Amino acid sequence: MLSSDLMIGYQTYITNKQTFILKSTSVNVLTTVNTTSLDQIICCLQPANTPIFKLQLAGTNNTNSGKTFNEVFTTDYTGPIGTDTDNAVTSGDLYSQIMYFMSDTTGLTSSSTEINNTPLMPQPLDDATVYNETLIALENLNQDMSSGKHPGYCSLSPFLKYYFTHIVSPQNIQQGDFYKSGLDCRASALNIALKLVFSNSSTDSYTPYIFCKCNRIMQINEGHAVTIII
Repeated sequence: MLSSDLMIGYQTYITNKQTFILKSTSVNVLTTVNTTSLDQIICCLQPANTPIFKLQLAGTNNTNSGKTFNEVFTTDYTGPIGTDTDNAVTSGDLYSQIMYFMSDTTGLTSSSTEINNTPLMPQPLDDATVYNETLIALENLNQDMSSGKHPGYCSLSPFLKYYFTHIVSPQNIQQGDFYKSGLDCRASALNIALKLVFSNSSTDSYTPYIFCKCNRIMQINEGHAVTIII
């Protein structure tokens, strides 16, 4: 460090929490970010009412008929979640987390993201395509067989009800290597928009979140002087 500075690259996240919204037929969420390299845009919805003591796993809140995850998971399903004859998964399905981490977009028709009024995809994405694009952004298709999704997600229905996340990556992802960095928006901030369309309106209120994954550089100079290059 006496002859030249030490440069250390690292990843961080910018959290953008919006005000409560109603899940109407059309929902627009806007935010602005300024960073050296925007690598991912992660969008989700959190319920306005988040009692952290309530688990969603089937029957958890019923002291007489509560079931463990393994008991529910080994149930012999005869149809989609919530419709099997023994009624084992109608009280929370296989989602074994608290409501605080629940992301509910039931009834979603399409989802799209824009940067500076430019859509990142040619057209709004349906639920199946949103899930597939999220896997690609997380490099799931390039990882080994030890990785995967939570057992509670066994169809698109629970994905929309509990696990919804729309992730977009401006990077060029190939076999775990990032050959191209994300978007450089140091000169001017990027205006990010998430647009959700639902089949019908709801009185439920939600808190939208947009997390921006960024690359930054920490420059260490002589005399323990540290500079963060955003």
